[in-house]
Amino acid sequence: MKSPFAEKTAGIIIIGNEILSGMVQDQNTPFMARQLRQSGIELRQVTVIPDNVEEIARVVMEFSRKYDFVFTSGGLGPTHDDVTIEGVSEAFLVKPVLNTYLANLIHERFGSDLNTEQLKMALVPQGADLIGHEMLRFPLIRYRNVFLYPGVPKLLREKLFVTLQHIEGCPTFYAKIFIDDRESEVAPLLNEVVEDNEETRIGSYLVEDQGQFLLLLTLQSHNKLKLDVTLSDLIDRFPKEKIIRVEH
Repeated sequence: MKSPFAEKTAGIIIIGNEILSGMVQDQNTPFMARQLRQSGIELRQVTVIPDNVEEIARVVMEFSRKYDFVFTSGGLGPTHDDVTIEGVSEAFLVKPVLNTYLANLIHERFGSDLNTEQLKMALVPQGADLIGHEMLRFPLIRYRNVFLYPGVPKLLREKLFVTLQHIEGCPTFYAKIFIDDRESEVAPLLNEVVEDNEETRIGSYLVEDQGQFLLLLTLQSHNKLKLDVTLSDLIDRFPKEKIIRVEH
C-alpha cells in the first residue's frame, strides 16, 4: 500500500571522525531536517560514519538505492582524512577525476603553484554534475541522486538552499495543539483520531512552554483539507480548558 505521506524521501550521511569522537558537534542534521520537512521531502534516516572509504562507499550505495535523495556532509577538504569523493566514486564503481572548472576556481583562489592537496579539492566522481549559483563560491557536486556538501555549516546551508531549488518534494501542511494533560490520558483519544484520519500524521511530545510542561500534538499532511478536518476533530474532542494554544 502506498504511503499517504511524502512521496519523496531522503537520507543524510554525516561523515567525520570528529563527530563520532564528540570533538565537534553536528550542527548540520537539525538544519537539514527542518529544511527538508519544509520542502515536503521526508527524511527517513540519518547516520554518522567515519572517514573511511569503504564505509562511505557502502552507506552511500545503500542510501542511494533506498531513498530519492541522499545528502552527505563532510570530507571534501584537502587533508588526508577528506575521502568522501573517493568513497562516493567507489560506491558507483567510477574513478575520482580532476574537474577542470573546479581546478581553475582553485587556481584563481590560491594562485598558480597548486600543490597536490589543493588540487584534491578539484576531484569529483567521474560523471558527476556541477550545479552553480551566484551565491556559491564553488559549485555543488551531485552524482546521480547523491548531493555532496562540505561539513562547514555556513557552506552547507548555502548549498542546501541551491539544492532545494533543483529538486521537488510534496507540499506539506502543519498544525500544532498545546494540551494541558498527560500523554497517558490522551493516548486512547489520539488512537481513535489516528484511525479516523489516515492521511494526517499525528505526533505527541512532552515540551516545556513558559515554565509549564505541556503535551504538544503535531499534525502533518499533504492534503490541507484533511489536515483541517483532523485539527477540528481533535479540538472538538478535548475540553476547552485543556487546550492552551493552537498554531495553524
